[in-house]
Amino acid sequence: ATEGVRDQGVSDGCLITSANNADDVISFSSRGPTSDGRLKPDLMAPGTHIQGPASQVAGYTGTDVCNAYYPANQTLYTWSSGTSHATPAVSGAASLLYEYYGRVWNPGWAPSPAMLKALLLNTPRYLTGTGANDTLPSPNQGWGDVNLGLAFNAVPRLLLDQLIVFTDTGQVVTVTGSIFDSRQPFRVSLVWTDAPGSTTGNAYVNDLDLEVTVGDSIYKGNVFVGAQSVSGGSADPRNNVENVFLPQGLTGTFTVRVIARNIAGDSIPNNTEPADQDFALVVYNAGSGLSITGVQSDDALGNANRIAEPGERVALQISLLNSSTLTATNVSSILTATSSLVTVTNGTSAYADMTLGAPQPNRTPYQISISPALACGSDVEFLQTVTFNNNQTFTLPLSLPTGTSSLGPVMSITYTGTAVLIPDNNPMGVTVTLTMTGSGVIGDVNVHMTIVHTYDADLALYLISPQGTAVTLSNHNGGNGGGYLNTTFDDSAATWVGAASAPFSGVYKPDSPLSTLNGEPISGVWALHVTDNVAADVGTINAFALDIQTAVYTCVAPWANHVFLPTLLR
Repeated sequence: ATEGVRDQGVSDGCLITSANNADDVISFSSRGPTSDGRLKPDLMAPGTHIQGPASQVAGYTGTDVCNAYYPANQTLYTWSSGTSHATPAVSGAASLLYEYYGRVWNPGWAPSPAMLKALLLNTPRYLTGTGANDTLPSPNQGWGDVNLGLAFNAVPRLLLDQLIVFTDTGQVVTVTGSIFDSRQPFRVSLVWTDAPGSTTGNAYVNDLDLEVTVGDSIYKGNVFVGAQSVSGGSADPRNNVENVFLPQGLTGTFTVRVIARNIAGDSIPNNTEPADQDFALVVYNAGSGLSITGVQSDDALGNANRIAEPGERVALQISLLNSSTLTATNVSSILTATSSLVTVTNGTSAYADMTLGAPQPNRTPYQISISPALACGSDVEFLQTVTFNNNQTFTLPLSLPTGTSSLGPVMSITYTGTAVLIPDNNPMGVTVTLTMTGSGVIGDVNVHMTIVHTYDADLALYLISPQGTAVTLSNHNGGNGGGYLNTTFDDSAATWVGAASAPFSGVYKPDSPLSTLNGEPISGVWALHVTDNVAADVGTINAFALDIQTAVYTCVAPWANHVFLPTLLR
Protein backbone atom coordinates (compact mmCIF):
# COMPACT_ATOMS: atom_id res chain seq x y z
CA ALA A 1 0.00 0.00 0.00
CA THR A 2 1.00 3.59 -0.65
CA GLU A 3 -0.27 6.50 1.37
CA GLY A 4 -3.59 7.98 0.45
CA VAL A 5 -3.86 11.76 0.25
CA ARG A 6 -6.56 12.73 2.71
CA ASP A 7 -6.70 14.33 6.16
CA GLN A 8 -2.95 14.25 6.80
CA GLY A 9 -2.08 14.48 10.49
CA VAL A 10 -5.44 13.18 11.63
CA SER A 11 -5.16 9.81 13.32
CA ASP A 12 -7.71 7.23 12.27
CA GLY A 13 -8.94 4.49 14.52
CA CYS A 14 -5.89 2.36 13.61
CA LEU A 15 -3.54 5.18 14.71
CA ILE A 16 -2.44 5.89 11.12
CA THR A 17 -1.69 9.56 10.42
CA SER A 18 0.40 9.37 7.21
CA ALA A 19 -1.75 10.40 4.27
CA ASN A 20 -0.07 13.25 2.40
CA ASN A 21 2.07 11.71 -0.36
CA ALA A 22 0.92 9.14 -2.92
CA ASP A 23 4.60 8.40 -3.71
CA ASP A 24 5.29 7.11 -0.18
CA VAL A 25 5.14 3.41 0.68
CA ILE A 26 3.35 3.21 4.01
CA SER A 27 5.25 1.52 6.83
CA PHE A 28 2.80 -1.38 7.28
CA SER A 29 3.00 -2.40 3.59
CA SER A 30 4.37 -5.91 3.07
CA ARG A 31 7.86 -6.14 1.60
CA GLY A 32 9.48 -8.85 -0.52
CA PRO A 33 11.14 -10.94 -1.71
CA THR A 34 9.57 -14.35 -1.13
CA SER A 35 11.51 -17.07 0.66
CA ASP A 36 12.66 -18.56 -2.67
CA GLY A 37 13.86 -15.21 -4.02
CA ARG A 38 10.93 -14.23 -6.25
CA LEU A 39 10.16 -10.53 -6.33
CA LYS A 40 7.08 -9.28 -4.51
CA PRO A 41 4.95 -7.20 -4.27
CA ASP A 42 3.69 -6.82 -7.85
CA LEU A 43 1.70 -3.59 -7.64
CA MET A 44 0.84 -0.77 -5.26
CA ALA A 45 -2.38 1.13 -4.59
CA PRO A 46 -3.44 3.64 -1.88
CA GLY A 47 -4.04 2.11 1.55
CA THR A 48 -4.28 4.89 4.15
CA HIS A 49 -7.32 6.96 5.10
CA ILE A 50 -9.51 5.21 2.52
CA GLN A 51 -13.16 6.19 2.65
CA GLY A 52 -15.95 3.90 1.51
CA PRO A 53 -19.59 3.06 2.10
CA ALA A 54 -20.50 1.82 5.55
CA SER A 55 -22.58 -1.31 5.79
CA GLN A 56 -26.28 -0.65 6.23
CA VAL A 57 -26.97 -4.14 7.57
CA ALA A 58 -28.66 -4.16 10.96
CA GLY A 59 -26.14 -4.91 13.67
CA TYR A 60 -23.14 -3.38 11.87
CA THR A 61 -20.65 -2.13 14.45
CA GLY A 62 -17.60 -1.32 12.33
CA THR A 63 -15.29 -3.38 14.52
CA ASP A 64 -13.34 -4.62 11.47
CA VAL A 65 -12.46 -1.13 10.16
CA CYS A 66 -10.50 1.68 11.72
CA ASN A 67 -13.47 4.05 11.99
CA ALA A 68 -17.03 2.74 11.94
CA TYR A 69 -18.16 6.09 10.51
CA TYR A 70 -16.24 9.07 9.14
CA PRO A 71 -16.69 12.02 9.13
CA ALA A 72 -18.71 12.48 12.27
CA ASN A 73 -22.48 12.87 12.43
CA GLN A 74 -23.34 10.48 9.57
CA THR A 75 -23.71 6.71 9.09
CA LEU A 76 -23.16 6.32 5.35
CA TYR A 77 -19.35 6.34 5.11
CA THR A 78 -16.51 4.67 6.93
CA TRP A 79 -12.76 5.28 7.07
CA SER A 80 -9.87 2.85 7.33
CA SER A 81 -6.24 1.99 6.51
CA GLY A 82 -4.49 -1.21 5.44
CA THR A 83 -3.33 -3.24 2.48
CA SER A 84 -6.82 -4.74 2.50
CA HIS A 85 -7.88 -1.44 0.91
CA ALA A 86 -5.12 -1.43 -1.69
CA THR A 87 -6.14 -4.93 -2.81
CA PRO A 88 -9.71 -4.12 -3.98
CA ALA A 89 -8.36 -1.05 -5.80
CA VAL A 90 -6.13 -3.30 -7.91
CA SER A 91 -8.98 -5.80 -8.33
CA GLY A 92 -11.22 -3.00 -9.60
CA ALA A 93 -8.54 -1.91 -12.07
CA ALA A 94 -8.27 -5.49 -13.35
CA SER A 95 -12.06 -5.65 -13.73
CA LEU A 96 -12.14 -2.46 -15.78
CA LEU A 97 -9.40 -3.75 -18.07
CA TYR A 98 -11.22 -7.07 -18.49
CA GLU A 99 -14.44 -5.29 -19.44
CA TYR A 100 -12.74 -2.87 -21.85
CA TYR A 101 -10.61 -5.41 -23.70
CA GLY A 102 -13.37 -8.03 -23.80
CA ARG A 103 -16.24 -5.77 -24.81
CA VAL A 104 -14.88 -2.66 -26.53
CA TRP A 105 -11.41 -3.35 -27.87
CA ASN A 106 -12.04 -6.90 -29.15
CA PRO A 107 -15.68 -7.89 -28.51
CA GLY A 108 -16.05 -11.46 -27.34
CA TRP A 109 -12.44 -11.83 -26.23
CA ALA A 110 -11.83 -13.07 -22.68
CA PRO A 111 -8.35 -11.87 -21.63
CA SER A 112 -6.47 -14.53 -19.67
CA PRO A 113 -5.37 -13.90 -16.06
CA ALA A 114 -1.79 -13.66 -17.37
CA MET A 115 -2.86 -11.00 -19.89
CA LEU A 116 -4.69 -8.95 -17.25
CA LYS A 117 -1.59 -9.06 -15.06
CA ALA A 118 0.61 -8.10 -18.00
CA LEU A 119 -1.64 -5.15 -18.87
CA LEU A 120 -1.52 -3.88 -15.29
CA LEU A 121 2.23 -4.38 -14.94
CA ASN A 122 2.94 -2.74 -18.29
CA THR A 123 1.81 0.75 -17.24
CA PRO A 124 2.52 1.38 -13.53
CA ARG A 125 3.66 4.70 -12.07
CA TYR A 126 7.15 4.70 -10.55
CA LEU A 127 7.16 5.84 -6.90
CA THR A 128 9.81 8.28 -5.68
CA GLY A 129 8.81 8.90 -2.05
CA THR A 130 9.67 7.40 1.31
CA GLY A 131 10.28 3.66 1.11
CA ALA A 132 10.57 3.85 -2.69
CA ASN A 133 12.81 5.72 -5.18
CA ASP A 134 14.66 2.45 -5.74
CA THR A 135 15.49 0.06 -8.58
CA LEU A 136 12.69 -1.90 -10.24
CA PRO A 137 11.44 -4.50 -9.62
CA SER A 138 11.63 -3.43 -6.01
CA PRO A 139 10.91 -5.42 -2.83
CA ASN A 140 9.24 -2.23 -1.56
CA GLN A 141 7.13 -0.90 -4.44
CA GLY A 142 7.10 -3.89 -6.81
CA TRP A 143 6.61 -2.35 -10.25
CA GLY A 144 4.94 0.79 -8.90
CA ASP A 145 1.45 2.21 -8.50
CA VAL A 146 -1.52 1.17 -10.66
CA ASN A 147 -1.89 3.74 -13.43
CA LEU A 148 -5.19 3.49 -15.31
CA GLY A 149 -4.51 6.74 -17.18
CA LEU A 150 -1.66 5.06 -19.05
CA ALA A 151 -3.51 1.73 -19.24
CA PHE A 152 -6.47 3.30 -21.07
CA ASN A 153 -4.78 5.89 -23.27
CA ALA A 154 -4.93 5.70 -27.07
CA VAL A 155 -1.31 4.58 -27.62
CA PRO A 156 -1.39 1.33 -29.66
CA ARG A 157 -0.01 -1.81 -28.13
CA LEU A 158 0.80 -5.29 -29.29
CA LEU A 159 -0.96 -8.13 -27.45
CA LEU A 160 -0.22 -11.85 -27.64
CA ASP A 161 -2.43 -13.81 -25.24
CA GLN A 162 -1.56 -17.49 -24.78
CA LEU A 163 -1.73 -18.17 -28.53
CA ILE A 164 1.69 -19.82 -28.56
CA VAL A 165 2.64 -22.81 -26.40
CA PHE A 166 6.21 -23.84 -25.67
CA THR A 167 6.59 -27.61 -25.40
CA ASP A 168 10.38 -27.90 -25.34
CA THR A 169 13.26 -26.06 -23.78
CA GLY A 170 15.08 -23.84 -26.26
CA GLN A 171 12.07 -22.80 -28.34
CA VAL A 172 11.91 -19.10 -29.23
CA VAL A 173 9.15 -16.75 -30.42
CA THR A 174 10.27 -13.56 -32.17
CA VAL A 175 8.03 -10.52 -32.60
CA THR A 176 9.22 -7.50 -34.58
CA GLY A 177 7.51 -4.19 -35.14
CA SER A 178 8.03 -0.44 -35.12
CA ILE A 179 7.88 2.11 -32.33
CA PHE A 180 4.71 4.09 -32.95
CA ASP A 181 5.34 7.45 -31.24
CA SER A 182 8.73 8.77 -30.06
CA ARG A 183 6.95 11.04 -27.57
CA GLN A 184 5.79 8.02 -25.60
CA PRO A 185 7.83 5.51 -23.56
CA PHE A 186 8.36 2.01 -24.94
CA ARG A 187 7.48 -0.90 -22.65
CA VAL A 188 7.36 -4.70 -22.98
CA SER A 189 5.77 -7.03 -20.40
CA LEU A 190 5.91 -10.84 -20.33
CA VAL A 191 3.74 -12.78 -17.86
CA TRP A 192 2.98 -16.48 -17.65
CA THR A 193 0.88 -18.69 -15.37
CA ASP A 194 3.51 -21.13 -14.16
CA ALA A 195 3.01 -24.83 -13.57
CA PRO A 196 2.16 -25.80 -9.95
CA GLY A 197 5.33 -25.64 -7.89
CA SER A 198 6.65 -27.14 -4.73
CA THR A 199 5.13 -26.15 -1.39
CA THR A 200 8.62 -26.34 0.12
CA GLY A 201 11.76 -24.84 -1.35
CA ASN A 202 11.56 -23.05 -4.69
CA ALA A 203 8.03 -22.63 -6.02
CA TYR A 204 8.93 -21.63 -9.58
CA VAL A 205 8.97 -24.32 -12.30
CA ASN A 206 9.04 -23.10 -15.92
CA ASP A 207 11.48 -20.37 -16.91
CA LEU A 208 10.86 -17.99 -19.82
CA ASP A 209 13.22 -15.14 -20.68
CA LEU A 210 12.42 -11.79 -22.29
CA GLU A 211 14.89 -10.05 -24.62
CA VAL A 212 14.16 -6.75 -26.36
CA THR A 213 16.36 -5.23 -29.06
CA VAL A 214 16.06 -1.56 -30.00
CA GLY A 215 18.78 -0.20 -32.26
CA ASP A 216 22.08 -1.78 -31.25
CA SER A 217 21.06 -2.43 -27.63
CA ILE A 218 19.70 -5.66 -26.15
CA TYR A 219 17.69 -5.45 -22.93
CA LYS A 220 16.95 -8.47 -20.74
CA GLY A 221 13.81 -8.68 -18.64
CA ASN A 222 14.05 -7.28 -15.09
CA VAL A 223 17.52 -5.71 -15.53
CA PHE A 224 16.97 -2.14 -14.31
CA VAL A 225 18.70 0.86 -12.82
CA GLY A 226 16.08 2.95 -11.07
CA ALA A 227 12.94 3.15 -13.21
CA GLN A 228 14.52 2.22 -16.57
CA SER A 229 15.94 -0.90 -18.18
CA VAL A 230 19.65 -1.07 -18.95
CA SER A 231 21.53 -3.34 -21.35
CA GLY A 232 23.68 -6.17 -20.06
CA GLY A 233 23.01 -8.12 -16.88
CA SER A 234 21.73 -11.66 -16.51
CA ALA A 235 18.46 -13.35 -17.39
CA ASP A 236 15.95 -13.74 -14.54
CA PRO A 237 15.57 -17.47 -13.65
CA ARG A 238 12.78 -17.15 -11.06
CA ASN A 239 10.03 -14.65 -11.74
CA ASN A 240 7.02 -15.25 -13.99
CA VAL A 241 6.86 -11.51 -14.64
CA GLU A 242 9.54 -9.86 -16.80
CA ASN A 243 9.50 -6.24 -17.92
CA VAL A 244 11.58 -3.96 -20.11
CA PHE A 245 10.84 -0.23 -19.65
CA LEU A 246 12.54 2.31 -21.94
CA PRO A 247 12.06 6.11 -21.95
CA GLN A 248 10.50 8.28 -24.62
CA GLY A 249 12.58 9.46 -27.54
CA LEU A 250 13.09 6.10 -29.26
CA THR A 251 12.37 5.56 -32.95
CA GLY A 252 12.72 2.77 -35.49
CA THR A 253 12.03 -0.93 -35.17
CA PHE A 254 12.14 -3.31 -32.23
CA THR A 255 12.56 -7.06 -31.85
CA VAL A 256 11.09 -8.98 -28.91
CA ARG A 257 12.24 -12.54 -28.20
CA VAL A 258 10.49 -14.85 -25.75
CA ILE A 259 12.82 -17.74 -24.96
CA ALA A 260 11.78 -21.04 -23.37
CA ARG A 261 14.79 -21.36 -21.09
CA ASN A 262 13.43 -24.31 -19.12
CA ILE A 263 10.13 -26.13 -19.72
CA ALA A 264 10.05 -28.48 -16.75
CA GLY A 265 6.37 -28.65 -15.74
CA ASP A 266 2.84 -28.95 -17.08
CA SER A 267 1.20 -25.52 -16.96
CA ILE A 268 -1.75 -26.42 -19.22
CA PRO A 269 -3.77 -29.29 -17.75
CA ASN A 270 -5.81 -31.84 -19.68
CA ASN A 271 -3.77 -31.84 -22.87
CA THR A 272 -1.36 -34.41 -24.26
CA GLU A 273 1.86 -32.51 -23.47
CA PRO A 274 3.69 -33.63 -20.31
CA ALA A 275 5.43 -30.25 -20.03
CA ASP A 276 4.33 -26.97 -21.62
CA GLN A 277 4.00 -23.24 -21.04
CA ASP A 278 1.99 -20.47 -22.69
CA PHE A 279 2.38 -16.75 -21.99
CA ALA A 280 0.93 -13.25 -22.35
CA LEU A 281 2.93 -10.48 -24.00
CA VAL A 282 2.17 -6.74 -24.04
CA VAL A 283 4.22 -4.22 -26.05
CA TYR A 284 3.22 -0.61 -25.32
CA ASN A 285 3.73 1.98 -28.09
CA ALA A 286 3.96 -0.57 -30.89
CA GLY A 287 2.85 -0.28 -34.47
CA SER A 288 1.79 -3.49 -36.17
CA GLY A 289 3.93 -6.34 -34.91
CA LEU A 290 4.35 -9.60 -36.78
CA SER A 291 5.87 -12.85 -35.55
CA ILE A 292 6.63 -16.22 -37.11
CA THR A 293 4.26 -18.78 -35.63
CA GLY A 294 4.95 -21.78 -37.83
CA VAL A 295 7.01 -23.14 -40.71
CA GLN A 296 5.86 -25.97 -42.97
CA SER A 297 8.24 -27.58 -45.43
CA ASP A 298 7.16 -29.76 -48.35
CA ASP A 299 9.88 -31.72 -50.14
CA ALA A 300 7.58 -33.16 -52.80
CA LEU A 301 10.42 -32.53 -55.23
CA GLY A 302 12.68 -34.67 -53.02
CA ASN A 303 11.78 -37.92 -51.26
CA ALA A 304 8.44 -36.58 -49.94
CA ASN A 305 9.15 -37.41 -46.28
CA ARG A 306 8.42 -33.75 -45.35
CA ILE A 307 11.92 -33.31 -43.92
CA ALA A 308 14.31 -30.86 -45.53
CA GLU A 309 17.51 -32.66 -46.56
CA PRO A 310 20.63 -32.01 -48.66
CA GLY A 311 20.02 -32.35 -52.40
CA GLU A 312 16.30 -31.50 -52.23
CA ARG A 313 14.10 -28.74 -53.53
CA VAL A 314 11.74 -27.66 -50.76
CA ALA A 315 8.65 -25.46 -50.63
CA LEU A 316 8.25 -23.35 -47.49
CA GLN A 317 5.17 -21.76 -46.05
CA ILE A 318 5.86 -19.36 -43.18
CA SER A 319 2.89 -18.29 -41.06
CA LEU A 320 2.92 -14.80 -39.58
CA LEU A 321 0.79 -13.58 -36.69
CA ASN A 322 -0.24 -9.97 -36.14
CA SER A 323 -0.48 -9.38 -32.40
CA SER A 324 -0.92 -5.59 -32.53
CA THR A 325 -3.98 -3.40 -32.24
CA LEU A 326 -3.31 -2.14 -35.78
CA THR A 327 -4.20 -4.13 -38.90
CA ALA A 328 -1.25 -5.04 -41.11
CA THR A 329 -2.10 -4.30 -44.76
CA ASN A 330 -0.23 -4.64 -48.06
CA VAL A 331 1.99 -7.32 -46.56
CA SER A 332 4.79 -8.57 -48.81
CA SER A 333 7.96 -10.49 -48.04
CA ILE A 334 11.33 -11.52 -49.43
CA LEU A 335 13.22 -14.62 -48.27
CA THR A 336 17.02 -14.73 -48.57
CA ALA A 337 19.43 -17.50 -47.57
CA THR A 338 22.56 -16.74 -45.58
CA SER A 339 24.37 -19.92 -46.72
CA SER A 340 26.06 -20.37 -50.10
CA LEU A 341 24.86 -23.99 -50.12
CA VAL A 342 21.22 -22.93 -50.29
CA THR A 343 19.59 -21.22 -53.25
CA VAL A 344 16.25 -19.45 -53.03
CA THR A 345 14.58 -19.99 -56.41
CA ASN A 346 11.34 -18.22 -55.50
CA GLY A 347 11.88 -15.75 -52.69
CA THR A 348 8.97 -13.34 -52.95
CA SER A 349 5.46 -13.79 -51.62
CA ALA A 350 2.52 -11.78 -50.36
CA TYR A 351 0.23 -12.25 -47.36
CA ALA A 352 -3.42 -11.44 -46.80
CA ASP A 353 -4.19 -8.45 -44.59
CA MET A 354 -3.77 -9.44 -40.95
CA THR A 355 -5.98 -8.37 -38.07
CA LEU A 356 -5.26 -9.13 -34.43
CA GLY A 357 -4.71 -12.80 -33.70
CA ALA A 358 -5.26 -14.04 -37.26
CA PRO A 359 -2.16 -16.00 -38.42
CA GLN A 360 -1.70 -16.11 -42.19
CA PRO A 361 0.61 -18.26 -44.38
CA ASN A 362 2.32 -16.72 -47.39
CA ARG A 363 0.10 -16.97 -50.46
CA THR A 364 2.82 -18.43 -52.69
CA PRO A 365 5.22 -20.91 -51.07
CA TYR A 366 8.90 -20.02 -51.19
CA GLN A 367 11.03 -22.43 -53.20
CA ILE A 368 14.55 -23.34 -52.03
CA SER A 369 17.22 -25.74 -53.31
CA ILE A 370 19.62 -27.33 -50.81
CA SER A 371 23.01 -28.36 -52.15
CA PRO A 372 24.00 -32.04 -51.76
CA ALA A 373 27.25 -30.69 -50.27
CA LEU A 374 25.44 -29.42 -47.15
CA ALA A 375 26.29 -31.57 -44.15
CA CYS A 376 23.37 -33.64 -42.91
CA GLY A 377 22.05 -32.10 -39.69
CA SER A 378 23.14 -28.58 -40.50
CA ASP A 379 20.60 -25.81 -39.96
CA VAL A 380 19.67 -23.74 -43.00
CA GLU A 381 19.49 -20.07 -42.04
CA PHE A 382 17.26 -17.50 -43.72
CA LEU A 383 16.22 -13.90 -43.33
CA GLN A 384 12.62 -12.97 -44.10
CA THR A 385 12.16 -9.27 -44.83
CA VAL A 386 8.54 -8.22 -44.38
CA THR A 387 7.02 -4.93 -45.56
CA PHE A 388 3.55 -3.86 -44.48
CA ASN A 389 1.36 -0.77 -44.11
CA ASN A 390 3.29 0.63 -47.09
CA ASN A 391 6.35 1.86 -45.16
CA GLN A 392 7.07 -0.48 -42.24
CA THR A 393 9.84 -2.99 -42.89
CA PHE A 394 11.68 -5.42 -40.65
CA THR A 395 13.61 -8.66 -40.91
CA LEU A 396 12.89 -11.90 -39.08
CA PRO A 397 15.52 -14.66 -38.71
CA LEU A 398 14.47 -18.23 -39.54
CA SER A 399 16.33 -21.49 -38.98
CA LEU A 400 15.26 -24.67 -40.81
CA PRO A 401 16.79 -27.94 -39.52
CA THR A 402 17.81 -30.66 -41.96
CA GLY A 403 17.62 -34.38 -41.40
CA THR A 404 16.33 -36.39 -38.46
CA SER A 405 18.32 -36.40 -35.22
CA SER A 406 18.94 -39.27 -32.81
CA LEU A 407 21.38 -39.94 -30.00
CA GLY A 408 24.71 -41.62 -30.71
CA PRO A 409 27.49 -43.01 -28.52
CA VAL A 410 28.37 -41.60 -25.09
CA MET A 411 31.70 -39.91 -24.45
CA SER A 412 32.80 -39.75 -20.79
CA ILE A 413 35.55 -37.92 -18.93
CA THR A 414 36.41 -37.69 -15.22
CA TYR A 415 38.41 -35.21 -13.13
CA THR A 416 41.32 -37.07 -11.49
CA GLY A 417 42.96 -34.28 -9.52
CA THR A 418 42.91 -33.60 -5.78
CA ALA A 419 40.04 -31.98 -3.91
CA VAL A 420 39.68 -28.25 -4.68
CA LEU A 421 38.87 -25.76 -1.90
CA ILE A 422 35.80 -23.56 -2.50
CA PRO A 423 36.70 -20.00 -1.38
CA ASP A 424 34.38 -18.87 1.43
CA ASN A 425 32.25 -15.75 0.87
CA ASN A 426 33.99 -15.07 -2.44
CA PRO A 427 31.93 -14.12 -5.53
CA MET A 428 34.81 -15.13 -7.83
CA GLY A 429 34.47 -18.78 -6.79
CA VAL A 430 36.60 -21.63 -8.14
CA THR A 431 36.70 -23.62 -11.38
CA VAL A 432 37.57 -27.25 -12.13
CA THR A 433 38.13 -28.07 -15.80
CA LEU A 434 37.99 -31.13 -18.07
CA THR A 435 39.29 -31.29 -21.64
CA MET A 436 37.15 -33.31 -24.00
CA THR A 437 38.60 -34.44 -27.34
CA GLY A 438 36.81 -35.91 -30.32
CA SER A 439 34.43 -34.74 -33.00
CA GLY A 440 30.69 -34.31 -33.11
CA VAL A 441 28.04 -32.12 -31.55
CA ILE A 442 26.14 -32.46 -28.29
CA GLY A 443 22.92 -34.45 -28.16
CA ASP A 444 22.66 -34.86 -24.37
CA VAL A 445 24.78 -33.95 -21.31
CA ASN A 446 24.77 -35.42 -17.80
CA VAL A 447 26.94 -34.02 -15.00
CA HIS A 448 28.26 -36.01 -12.02
CA MET A 449 29.89 -34.51 -8.93
CA THR A 450 30.70 -34.78 -5.27
CA ILE A 451 30.96 -31.53 -3.32
CA VAL A 452 31.49 -31.60 0.43
CA HIS A 453 30.06 -28.51 2.12
CA THR A 454 28.32 -27.69 5.40
CA TYR A 455 25.61 -25.35 4.04
CA ASP A 456 24.40 -25.97 0.48
CA ALA A 457 22.34 -22.77 0.26
CA ASP A 458 25.62 -20.82 0.16
CA LEU A 459 26.55 -22.42 -3.18
CA ALA A 460 25.81 -21.73 -6.83
CA LEU A 461 26.94 -24.38 -9.34
CA TYR A 462 27.48 -23.75 -13.06
CA LEU A 463 28.56 -25.93 -16.00
CA ILE A 464 30.35 -23.93 -18.72
CA SER A 465 30.76 -25.38 -22.21
CA PRO A 466 33.80 -24.91 -24.50
CA GLN A 467 31.68 -22.30 -26.34
CA GLY A 468 31.24 -20.31 -23.13
CA THR A 469 27.58 -21.22 -22.57
CA ALA A 470 26.82 -21.36 -18.84
CA VAL A 471 24.11 -23.64 -17.43
CA THR A 472 22.96 -23.13 -13.84
CA LEU A 473 22.98 -26.55 -12.19
CA SER A 474 21.89 -25.42 -8.72
CA ASN A 475 21.44 -21.88 -7.47
CA HIS A 476 21.54 -21.62 -3.66
CA ASN A 477 19.33 -24.64 -3.05
CA GLY A 478 19.17 -26.98 -0.09
CA GLY A 479 19.01 -24.72 2.97
CA ASN A 480 21.33 -25.80 5.75
CA GLY A 481 21.83 -29.31 4.39
CA GLY A 482 25.37 -30.31 3.55
CA GLY A 483 26.83 -31.47 0.28
CA TYR A 484 26.27 -32.83 -3.20
CA LEU A 485 27.26 -36.45 -2.60
CA ASN A 486 27.49 -38.64 -5.72
CA THR A 487 25.03 -36.28 -7.38
CA THR A 488 23.97 -36.41 -11.04
CA PHE A 489 22.29 -33.60 -12.96
CA ASP A 490 20.14 -34.91 -15.81
CA ASP A 491 17.32 -33.10 -17.68
CA SER A 492 15.24 -36.29 -17.66
CA ALA A 493 15.36 -36.69 -13.87
CA ALA A 494 12.03 -36.92 -12.05
CA THR A 495 13.07 -34.60 -9.20
CA TRP A 496 14.06 -30.97 -9.68
CA VAL A 497 16.96 -29.93 -7.46
CA GLY A 498 15.08 -26.84 -6.25
CA ALA A 499 12.29 -29.01 -4.86
CA ALA A 500 14.59 -31.51 -3.12
CA SER A 501 16.19 -31.50 0.32
CA ALA A 502 19.92 -31.44 1.02
CA PRO A 503 22.23 -33.17 1.28
CA PHE A 504 21.72 -34.02 -2.39
CA SER A 505 22.42 -37.59 -3.40
CA GLY A 506 21.02 -39.20 -6.53
CA VAL A 507 19.74 -37.80 -9.85
CA TYR A 508 18.19 -34.33 -10.16
CA LYS A 509 16.86 -32.02 -12.84
CA PRO A 510 19.07 -28.87 -12.83
CA ASP A 511 17.85 -25.30 -12.30
CA SER A 512 18.52 -24.52 -15.98
CA PRO A 513 18.26 -27.10 -18.77
CA LEU A 514 21.39 -28.84 -19.96
CA SER A 515 19.66 -29.15 -23.33
CA THR A 516 20.66 -25.51 -23.91
CA LEU A 517 24.02 -27.00 -24.92
CA ASN A 518 22.59 -29.32 -27.59
CA GLY A 519 24.11 -28.75 -31.00
CA GLU A 520 27.34 -27.21 -29.67
CA PRO A 521 30.70 -28.90 -30.41
CA ILE A 522 31.73 -31.53 -27.87
CA SER A 523 35.48 -30.95 -27.97
CA GLY A 524 37.24 -28.34 -25.86
CA VAL A 525 37.57 -27.26 -22.24
CA TRP A 526 34.58 -27.85 -19.97
CA ALA A 527 34.35 -26.18 -16.56
CA LEU A 528 32.48 -26.69 -13.29
CA HIS A 529 32.35 -23.29 -11.59
CA VAL A 530 31.25 -23.00 -7.95
CA THR A 531 30.72 -19.86 -5.88
CA ASP A 532 30.07 -19.44 -2.14
CA ASN A 533 28.56 -16.05 -1.27
CA VAL A 534 28.07 -16.40 2.51
CA ALA A 535 30.71 -16.48 5.22
CA ALA A 536 31.43 -19.17 7.81
CA ASP A 537 30.70 -22.48 6.01
CA VAL A 538 33.36 -24.05 3.80
CA GLY A 539 33.76 -27.03 1.46
CA THR A 540 35.59 -28.70 -1.41
CA ILE A 541 34.97 -30.06 -4.90
CA ASN A 542 35.99 -33.71 -4.64
CA ALA A 543 34.78 -35.20 -7.93
CA PHE A 544 33.53 -34.00 -11.32
CA ALA A 545 32.65 -36.04 -14.43
CA LEU A 546 30.71 -35.64 -17.68
CA ASP A 547 28.75 -38.04 -19.88
CA ILE A 548 28.14 -36.44 -23.29
CA GLN A 549 26.05 -38.23 -25.87
CA THR A 550 26.63 -37.20 -29.44
CA ALA A 551 23.85 -36.14 -31.78
CA VAL A 552 23.56 -38.25 -34.93
CA TYR A 553 21.70 -36.91 -37.95
CA THR A 554 20.16 -39.08 -40.68
CA CYS A 555 19.28 -37.81 -44.13
CA VAL A 556 17.50 -39.85 -46.79
CA ALA A 557 18.59 -39.65 -50.42
CA PRO A 558 16.41 -37.16 -52.33
CA TRP A 559 14.61 -39.78 -54.43
CA ALA A 560 14.69 -42.74 -52.04
CA ASN A 561 10.93 -42.91 -51.55
CA HIS A 562 9.92 -42.39 -55.17
CA VAL A 563 8.85 -45.16 -57.55
CA PHE A 564 9.71 -44.44 -61.19
CA LEU A 565 7.42 -45.87 -63.87
CA PRO A 566 8.63 -46.43 -67.45
CA THR A 567 7.54 -43.83 -69.93
CA LEU A 568 5.05 -45.18 -72.46
CA LEU A 569 5.81 -44.07 -75.99
CA ARG A 570 3.32 -44.21 -78.80
